[in-house]
Amino acid sequence: MRIEVYGPGCTKCNQSADAARAFVEKHSLDAEVVKVTELDAIVARGVLRTPATFIDGNKIVGGRVLREKDLEDWLTKRPQGGVTHHATRTHECRSDGRGLRETPGLVH
Repeated sequence: MRIEVYGPGCTKCNQSADAARAFVEKHSLDAEVVKVTELDAIVARGVLRTPATFIDGNKIVGGRVLREKDLEDWLTKRPQGGVTHHATRTHECRSDGRGLRETPGLVH
């Protein structure tokens, strides 16, 4: 699973990314959390209001902070059903031109 949080790096964007990471760790999900702060990438994705959160390419929240309930609702309604539990990976897309940075998560 890939969770992408789009936003310029404001407090609400950071809160959304933190909420996604906490949810992934709490539920031992095999997922990566990616923060996208580059304006060109945000515009290319069609995001009009930030923060915006996408899971596997599907927009689940736009213009407000991500909540645990948003993630729970998406997981119960997603077509594949079920959740793969394994490890977490976190990536951050930086606007300073240094690209992605991987931060190892907990392996369960």
